[in-house]
Amino acid sequence: MAPNLAESQHAEIRHMIHSKSLTADKMAAVAGCSRRSICAISRNLRCFGSTKAPSNGGGRPRSVTP
Repeated sequence: MAPNLAESQHAEIRHMIHSKSLTADKMAAVAGCSRRSICAISRNLRCFGSTKAPSNGGGRPRSVTP
């Protein structure tokens, strides 16, 4: 599994996506990640307004039994 991107890389990618000056392949080369990461980050920006998606709650749902 690949390591997570640094916060500075997220900021750099966010700026490049908003400027719309480069293609996804060129952004990936500049940021030092894959094209797939660029696509996922741009999708997160569209859906959630942030480069990172919100975390999913894990585990069994809580329930109170009588």
